[in-house]
Amino acid sequence: NYPPASNDVMEVIKSLFTPKPIGEFTEDFGGHGHGAPKDGEYKKALTAFDLTAMGVGGIIGAGIFTLTGEVAAETAGPAVVISYVIAGIISALAAMCYSELASMIPNSGSAYTYTYATIGEFFAWIIGWDLILEYLIGAASVAVSWGQYLEYFLNKASNGAITFDPNVSNAPIMWVEDTSSFATTGYSFNVPAFMIVIVLTIILASGVKLSAYVVNVLVVVKVIIVIMFIFGGAKYANGANLQPFSPFGGDGIFRGAVTVFFAYIGFDAVSTTSQEAANPQRDLPIGIIGSLTICTVLYISVCLVLSSLLPYTEIPTAASVPASLLKAGGPEWLTVILALGALAGLTSVMMVSMIGQPRIFRAMAHDGLFPKAIAYIHPKTK
Repeated sequence: NYPPASNDVMEVIKSLFTPKPIGEFTEDFGGHGHGAPKDGEYKKALTAFDLTAMGVGGIIGAGIFTLTGEVAAETAGPAVVISYVIAGIISALAAMCYSELASMIPNSGSAYTYTYATIGEFFAWIIGWDLILEYLIGAASVAVSWGQYLEYFLNKASNGAITFDPNVSNAPIMWVEDTSSFATTGYSFNVPAFMIVIVLTIILASGVKLSAYVVNVLVVVKVIIVIMFIFGGAKYANGANLQPFSPFGGDGIFRGAVTVFFAYIGFDAVSTTSQEAANPQRDLPIGIIGSLTICTVLYISVCLVLSSLLPYTEIPTAASVPASLLKAGGPEWLTVILALGALAGLTSVMMVSMIGQPRIFRAMAHDGLFPKAIAYIHPKTK
């Protein structure tokens, strides 16, 4: 037998590794019912279409305009199509797991909640912080890219008349990979990145319905623009450019799959809105798997067209989609439209990341891992 003090310590340790029963999650947040939410609960306002759009919004960013060409030129050649298929299959397995767990436990904590329900509080706390940092760093880095694409778009649309002052469009510090340290850049502040974060924060603080509406509009815009590239670029495609199909062999295909796998990240954010889904058991699997399916089809189509425009050795690695289209004889105006699509894609990715993060905070606060005040939901904007 342990002395009293040791018993207390053992109880604390035991509690850290004790899973929370699934029933407690549903009881904590009003069960699976529909209708008007109680005080302190989320408003069930999201449909299957909203959740699907949110998944597409989180997955497709500017990477579809850059990463595809980079992998085709340097890693897999035209076989980048197969790389995307492999990565899509692997992502689908993860998506099915998320769908099953999200429908079983419709809680906004996402992987944090699923970890708590399976292996206990300690690992859930680690996963919760991982998610918070993922959404934080992801949104911040995308905001920087957003400012760069905004300048690119305005510059192209104005025939070079509009450019940004580097002093107010770049961060004062940067990470230097060669020395593994931070260094000053001599610039003052990244105003475009700061402003887009503030604007999106105001929209998100206005309520989930407005946020979902904005995401839906952005997703429709970028999907239309991606489809424009697919059909517009097909006019300049040449099947001979697909040979040799796999110049880097099977190793290149799998290395490409590892790289492009990150292009599928984003569908997991759908599960952070579980408590706001009108019918979570039906709509969450539709949103998660549906968004992944749509994005896989778009990725493969873009890869086929891009690889057909030029020999893989000539595909530009920077802004590869618009640059390849221009190089193949495409019109200048279409590259401006593609830049607009990249802006819409980056904006939706930021929004989805910023939607997910506070919901992880709230779920952790409800479980006592943050101050309870963080779990408060304003009655007018929930």
